[in-house]
Amino acid sequence: MRIALVVIDCLRYEYADLFQFDGFQRLNNVVAVSNWTMPTMATMMTGLHPTEHRCCLFPVKDKSVKFLRSVLGSKYRKVEQEMIVDQYEYKAIMEIPIFKLMSEKHGGERVTCTDISGIKHAEKYVEDKDVEFLYLHLKGGHSPYEYSHQQEISHENEPAEIQALSEKLNPFIKKVVKHFDRVVVATDHGELWEDVDSPRDVKINYGHGGEFGLGNLHVPVWTYPDTKLPDGLYDTRLVYNFLMQKPIHIQQLVMSMSPAYMDYNRFAITYLADGKLHCENFSTKEGWAL
Repeated sequence: MRIALVVIDCLRYEYADLFQFDGFQRLNNVVAVSNWTMPTMATMMTGLHPTEHRCCLFPVKDKSVKFLRSVLGSKYRKVEQEMIVDQYEYKAIMEIPIFKLMSEKHGGERVTCTDISGIKHAEKYVEDKDVEFLYLHLKGGHSPYEYSHQQEISHENEPAEIQALSEKLNPFIKKVVKHFDRVVVATDHGELWEDVDSPRDVKINYGHGGEFGLGNLHVPVWTYPDTKLPDGLYDTRLVYNFLMQKPIHIQQLVMSMSPAYMDYNRFAITYLADGKLHCENFSTKEGWAL
């Protein structure tokens, strides 16, 4: 059994049509369990909601250490749960240096790229049957824009950046499905843009990790093979459950959390109504709330 996970960081749902993955099912109503990478990737790797894995809910001075240890260092986990990388011989290739402390229980190997050469590195392992789990984390729409070499970070320039990535990723995925039994292409979160996402004249900061909105919560997910999952609302626990062949359940609503040092200071509730996604945002502290 060989499985592969390709994560396109910071991809808004509106750009899903730029990617053409034959033989996949595209799920159109998937909501990220958080609006930034750390808690969402912890969920994809464990199948647990942020309220269960509780990543980042302790004080650590260095944010990168907080990030890495909370997700990947077993002695820092709040809930004992094996990650995918604990169970398979793996190769992890990252264009963003996030998982330096991955378990090496099965002799796994991590490659952190100093540029956007993740696909090139990953191609070396596609036909290597000793690699049971291939994990590729692409920079996606994250700033700065390197695929398209644009200087200005903006909603207007974002499509060209994603288009440049898709031209590299589409042929790579065709190779992957020839050698892997189960493949997921997913997004950890999207991106908010002040000019298109500001609700009710509320000024927001662009990006992710702060305010919630469909721009950074509504994410595309593709699964291979096409198992004809019912059309409905899902959250990003779907990724783990599909790869590990666990039960996958339609959600009535999705709660997305933004873990802070010692509490959850923001959350959002997303639900389907009349065939459309709706997002209600809440804050437990003074600040942006609806």
